[in-house]
Amino acid sequence: NVKALAGKKIQLTYNMKLTADVNPDNLQSNTASVQINTGTEQQITPPTPVGTGGYKFTKKDAQTGEVLQNAKFVVKQDSNFAIFEDAKNTKGEYIFKEWTTDKEKATNIVSDNSGSIKVIGLTNGKYVLNETKTPSSDYVLLKDGTITFTVEHGSYGASHSDVTNTRKGLLPSTGGAGIYAFIIIGAAMMIGAYIWF
Repeated sequence: NVKALAGKKIQLTYNMKLTADVNPDNLQSNTASVQINTGTEQQITPPTPVGTGGYKFTKKDAQTGEVLQNAKFVVKQDSNFAIFEDAKNTKGEYIFKEWTTDKEKATNIVSDNSGSIKVIGLTNGKYVLNETKTPSSDYVLLKDGTITFTVEHGSYGASHSDVTNTRKGLLPSTGGAGIYAFIIIGAAMMIGAYIWF
């Protein structure tokens, strides 16, 4: 009822999400409209443009430097997991949509055929990129919390980190099959030394 609202302040809150190809380093202006009952629609322009940011990664083999595709990750901040828009934009960027506390609902972002992963629409702060699936079964899954990154508005263009995977067998674990090569080499050296002396 418009009469009942006369002389009173109304506070409106709104959420802005990126829906087009934008440069995260630029401030984004936003508009909204309000219509009370069947009255005239009023345009509202927030006084301060909104700033967001993002980060870029390249997935690589730790030994060869070869780019790796089809590795999967989730973005986490504190106890929240990021949900991104269903489709990437034309620049191949994942656009942030909302947070969830349910890891199963989080978006798995995937490295493309150039090993690239790009996320935008995040506010300034510290984040974690957790690997959920390696590029292939030949690689060791990265431990949660291994990759941290900081989003700062205005630094997206210069942001970049390599995310590397080590092949299984190169760093043998206890009981792992990769240890046999070291045992054979060690035994051969001991036998050689014995014959020499």
